[in-house]
Amino acid sequence: MAPAKPLQPEATMQSIRFIMGLIVTVPRIPGPACKNEDVFTRFLWAMGVYAVLAAMAAFTLDGKMRAAVWIFLGGLAVKTLIAYKAPR
Repeated sequence: MAPAKPLQPEATMQSIRFIMGLIVTVPRIPGPACKNEDVFTRFLWAMGVYAVLAAMAAFTLDGKMRAAVWIFLGGLAVKTLIAYKAPR
């Protein structure tokens, strides 16, 4: 078996530039425009899911793990509320 050739710095940099060019130049496809009713519905669904997860944690967990899950879900709920109230 022949020993492997060491990588050439120029070739390595060209490869990195090529890959970064692919990553940077990928066009973004715009998402569908959301109406206010859609945003409110999604907000209600998110809050409902957080409430269901908190209830499941209440019935299945105890002690510090339950408190940690409730704090985490509370943080997500606050983050969701801030994003919902943010000006558009």
